[in-house]
Amino acid sequence: MKLVHTFAAALLAVTASVGAASAGTFAATSIYDVVPGDRGEADANRDTESAALGFADGEFYSLGLGGAATFGFGRTFPLANAVNLFEITFGSTDNIDSYLERVEVFALLGGTETSIGTLTNLQAQGGASLSYGGAFDALRLVDTTPLSSPSFDGFDVDAVTVVSPVPLPAAGMMLLAGLGGFGAMRRRKKTA
Repeated sequence: MKLVHTFAAALLAVTASVGAASAGTFAATSIYDVVPGDRGEADANRDTESAALGFADGEFYSLGLGGAATFGFGRTFPLANAVNLFEITFGSTDNIDSYLERVEVFALLGGTETSIGTLTNLQAQGGASLSYGGAFDALRLVDTTPLSSPSFDGFDVDAVTVVSPVPLPAAGMMLLAGLGGFGAMRRRKKTA
Protein backbone atom coordinates (compact mmCIF):
# COMPACT_ATOMS: atom_id res chain seq x y z
CA MET A 1 0.00 0.00 0.00
CA LYS A 2 2.92 2.34 0.75
CA LEU A 3 4.14 1.78 -2.79
CA VAL A 4 0.84 2.97 -4.23
CA HIS A 5 0.93 6.10 -2.05
CA THR A 6 4.57 6.77 -2.95
CA PHE A 7 3.86 6.34 -6.65
CA ALA A 8 0.75 8.56 -6.46
CA ALA A 9 2.70 11.29 -4.64
CA ALA A 10 5.50 11.11 -7.22
CA LEU A 11 2.99 11.29 -10.08
CA LEU A 12 1.33 14.33 -8.50
CA ALA A 13 4.70 16.04 -7.99
CA VAL A 14 5.74 15.43 -11.60
CA THR A 15 2.40 16.64 -12.93
CA ALA A 16 2.47 19.79 -10.81
CA SER A 17 6.08 20.65 -11.64
CA VAL A 18 5.97 19.95 -15.36
CA GLY A 19 2.59 21.54 -16.03
CA ALA A 20 0.36 21.04 -19.00
CA ALA A 21 1.35 21.74 -22.54
CA SER A 22 0.94 25.40 -23.33
CA ALA A 23 1.07 27.55 -26.42
CA GLY A 24 3.57 30.15 -27.51
CA THR A 25 2.79 33.08 -29.79
CA PHE A 26 5.48 34.02 -32.30
CA ALA A 27 5.49 37.17 -34.45
CA ALA A 28 7.08 37.46 -37.89
CA THR A 29 10.70 38.62 -37.67
CA SER A 30 11.54 39.01 -41.36
CA ILE A 31 9.88 39.90 -44.65
CA TYR A 32 11.30 38.85 -48.03
CA ASP A 33 10.37 37.94 -51.61
CA VAL A 34 8.32 41.14 -51.71
CA VAL A 35 6.39 41.79 -54.92
CA PRO A 36 4.96 45.31 -54.54
CA GLY A 37 1.45 45.64 -55.90
CA ASP A 38 -0.22 48.73 -57.29
CA ARG A 39 -0.61 51.31 -54.52
CA GLY A 40 -2.24 53.98 -56.66
CA GLU A 41 -2.26 57.28 -54.79
CA ALA A 42 -1.61 55.78 -51.36
CA ASP A 43 0.50 57.66 -48.83
CA ALA A 44 4.21 56.89 -48.91
CA ASN A 45 4.12 55.72 -45.28
CA ARG A 46 2.22 52.60 -46.37
CA ASP A 47 5.22 50.97 -48.07
CA THR A 48 7.50 50.45 -45.06
CA GLU A 49 7.88 46.65 -45.02
CA SER A 50 9.20 46.47 -41.45
CA ALA A 51 5.93 47.99 -40.16
CA ALA A 52 4.31 44.54 -40.58
CA LEU A 53 6.88 42.80 -38.35
CA GLY A 54 6.41 42.06 -34.66
CA PHE A 55 3.11 42.05 -32.83
CA ALA A 56 0.09 44.21 -33.74
CA ASP A 57 0.93 47.85 -32.98
CA GLY A 58 -1.14 49.95 -35.38
CA GLU A 59 1.71 50.34 -37.91
CA PHE A 60 1.19 48.52 -41.21
CA TYR A 61 2.54 47.64 -44.64
CA SER A 62 0.22 47.73 -47.68
CA LEU A 63 0.76 44.82 -50.04
CA GLY A 64 -0.67 46.85 -52.90
CA LEU A 65 -3.26 45.48 -55.33
CA GLY A 66 -1.95 42.10 -56.48
CA GLY A 67 1.15 42.42 -54.28
CA ALA A 68 2.75 39.67 -52.19
CA ALA A 69 5.27 39.19 -49.40
CA THR A 70 6.74 36.27 -47.46
CA PHE A 71 7.02 36.45 -43.68
CA GLY A 72 9.66 34.48 -41.79
CA PHE A 73 9.76 33.57 -38.11
CA GLY A 74 13.30 32.24 -37.70
CA ARG A 75 12.00 28.74 -36.96
CA THR A 76 9.98 25.85 -38.33
CA PHE A 77 6.56 25.24 -36.80
CA PRO A 78 5.34 21.66 -36.26
CA LEU A 79 1.79 20.44 -36.79
CA ALA A 80 -1.37 22.10 -35.43
CA ASN A 81 -0.81 25.83 -35.65
CA ALA A 82 -3.10 28.85 -35.69
CA VAL A 83 -2.02 31.60 -38.07
CA ASN A 84 -3.21 35.08 -37.04
CA LEU A 85 -3.38 38.12 -39.32
CA PHE A 86 -4.02 41.68 -38.18
CA GLU A 87 -5.21 44.21 -40.78
CA ILE A 88 -5.82 47.95 -40.65
CA THR A 89 -7.96 49.81 -43.18
CA PHE A 90 -7.50 53.58 -42.95
CA GLY A 91 -6.41 53.10 -39.33
CA SER A 92 -10.02 52.57 -38.19
CA THR A 93 -13.12 50.44 -38.66
CA ASP A 94 -15.22 53.30 -40.12
CA ASN A 95 -16.67 52.36 -43.53
CA ILE A 96 -14.43 49.30 -43.67
CA ASP A 97 -17.08 47.27 -45.48
CA SER A 98 -17.04 49.85 -48.30
CA TYR A 99 -13.36 49.09 -49.08
CA LEU A 100 -13.17 45.31 -49.45
CA GLU A 101 -9.60 44.01 -49.31
CA ARG A 102 -8.68 40.34 -49.41
CA VAL A 103 -5.55 38.23 -48.94
CA GLU A 104 -4.74 34.57 -49.60
CA VAL A 105 -2.36 32.94 -47.12
CA PHE A 106 0.12 30.23 -48.09
CA ALA A 107 2.21 28.08 -45.73
CA LEU A 108 5.75 27.41 -47.00
CA LEU A 109 8.03 24.54 -46.10
CA GLY A 110 11.26 24.13 -48.01
CA GLY A 111 9.92 26.31 -50.82
CA THR A 112 6.68 24.34 -51.28
CA GLU A 113 3.53 26.48 -50.94
CA THR A 114 0.18 25.26 -49.59
CA SER A 115 -2.86 27.54 -49.54
CA ILE A 116 -4.38 27.64 -46.05
CA GLY A 117 -7.17 30.13 -46.63
CA THR A 118 -8.37 33.59 -47.52
CA LEU A 119 -9.28 36.49 -45.23
CA THR A 120 -10.86 39.88 -45.80
CA ASN A 121 -9.98 43.14 -44.10
CA LEU A 122 -13.33 43.04 -42.29
CA GLN A 123 -12.45 39.64 -40.78
CA ALA A 124 -8.87 40.58 -39.89
CA GLN A 125 -9.58 43.87 -38.06
CA GLY A 126 -8.31 43.13 -34.55
CA GLY A 127 -6.98 39.76 -35.71
CA ALA A 128 -8.35 36.71 -37.50
CA SER A 129 -7.14 33.12 -37.37
CA LEU A 130 -6.63 30.39 -39.92
CA SER A 131 -5.83 26.84 -38.79
CA TYR A 132 -3.20 24.76 -40.50
CA GLY A 133 -2.34 21.15 -39.65
CA GLY A 134 0.99 20.95 -41.47
CA ALA A 135 4.52 22.09 -40.73
CA PHE A 136 5.82 25.37 -42.18
CA ASP A 137 8.75 27.76 -41.90
CA ALA A 138 7.24 30.88 -43.54
CA LEU A 139 3.92 32.38 -44.60
CA ARG A 140 3.28 34.06 -47.94
CA LEU A 141 0.51 36.66 -48.23
CA VAL A 142 -0.89 37.45 -51.67
CA ASP A 143 -3.33 40.32 -52.14
CA THR A 144 -6.48 39.14 -53.94
CA THR A 145 -8.57 42.29 -53.53
CA PRO A 146 -11.32 42.30 -56.18
CA LEU A 147 -10.86 44.79 -59.01
CA SER A 148 -14.38 46.07 -58.31
CA SER A 149 -13.33 47.29 -54.84
CA PRO A 150 -12.61 51.01 -54.40
CA SER A 151 -9.51 50.06 -52.36
CA PHE A 152 -6.42 51.66 -53.88
CA ASP A 153 -3.63 49.80 -52.09
CA GLY A 154 -4.86 46.31 -51.17
CA PHE A 155 -4.53 44.39 -47.91
CA ASP A 156 -2.78 46.33 -45.11
CA VAL A 157 -0.73 44.01 -42.86
CA ASP A 158 -0.26 45.13 -39.25
CA ALA A 159 1.09 41.80 -37.95
CA VAL A 160 1.44 38.11 -38.77
CA THR A 161 1.64 35.79 -35.76
CA VAL A 162 1.57 32.05 -35.14
CA VAL A 163 0.25 30.26 -32.06
CA SER A 164 2.20 27.04 -31.74
CA PRO A 165 1.78 24.36 -29.07
CA VAL A 166 4.75 23.94 -26.73
CA PRO A 167 5.09 20.24 -25.79
CA LEU A 168 5.77 18.92 -22.31
CA PRO A 169 9.48 18.57 -21.63
CA ALA A 170 10.81 15.07 -22.25
CA ALA A 171 12.61 15.17 -18.90
CA GLY A 172 9.27 15.09 -17.06
CA MET A 173 8.25 11.87 -18.78
CA MET A 174 11.67 10.32 -18.14
CA LEU A 175 11.38 11.22 -14.44
CA LEU A 176 7.97 9.57 -14.27
CA ALA A 177 9.31 6.39 -15.92
CA GLY A 178 12.29 6.34 -13.55
CA LEU A 179 10.11 6.68 -10.46
CA GLY A 180 7.94 3.84 -11.73
CA GLY A 181 11.05 1.69 -12.16
CA PHE A 182 12.22 2.43 -8.61
CA GLY A 183 8.79 1.49 -7.29
CA ALA A 184 8.85 -1.82 -9.17
CA MET A 185 12.35 -2.62 -7.87
CA ARG A 186 11.31 -1.79 -4.31
CA ARG A 187 8.27 -4.03 -4.56
CA ARG A 188 10.36 -6.86 -6.03
CA LYS A 189 12.91 -6.51 -3.22
CA LYS A 190 10.19 -6.79 -0.52
CA THR A 191 8.76 -10.01 -2.01
CA ALA A 192 12.20 -11.67 -2.17
